[in-house]
Amino acid sequence: AGSCLPFGMSRNINSPHGLQMVQNNDSLAILFEQNTWFHFIPTNDAFKWPADLPPAWNGVSRGHWDGDTLVVETTGFNGWTRLDTNGHPHSKEMKMINTFLRTDSNTIQHTVTVHDPKAYTKDWMNVRTWRLKPTNDVLMEYSCEENNLGVYDGAIKRWTPPEDID
Repeated sequence: AGSCLPFGMSRNINSPHGLQMVQNNDSLAILFEQNTWFHFIPTNDAFKWPADLPPAWNGVSRGHWDGDTLVVETTGFNGWTRLDTNGHPHSKEMKMINTFLRTDSNTIQHTVTVHDPKAYTKDWMNVRTWRLKPTNDVLMEYSCEENNLGVYDGAIKRWTPPEDID
């Protein structure tokens, strides 16, 4: 965070900053206020991600509908992020499943299931309830700059990728 690097899918969704979901018949985009990041989720089976897509900070997602529940399966992580601000790890092999169910006009039930046998002995799940904000509550522009105080004066250690990621 001190070097303005991406938080990863789990931390982006659970950030205290807002997010907005923009949906059409073929895809969903999650727009994160945090650093103005975004995540694209195709929901049309005809869409194919390139086979040579490199591992990503947020992973690579595919969504589908199970009745009224949107199910988003994400794999292809680069392994350089953490699941939360406490630093819970994950491997590059993690599969994250997020579900989103609109329970009424102002509420979404969100679940996340983490499947990562390299980091955890069994799958685990978290359930959250989201309250929708009024339509006039908009995402704000947010910019974290790599030249923040602390990076260059040594107060924050400059980030380098791990040499061996499982």
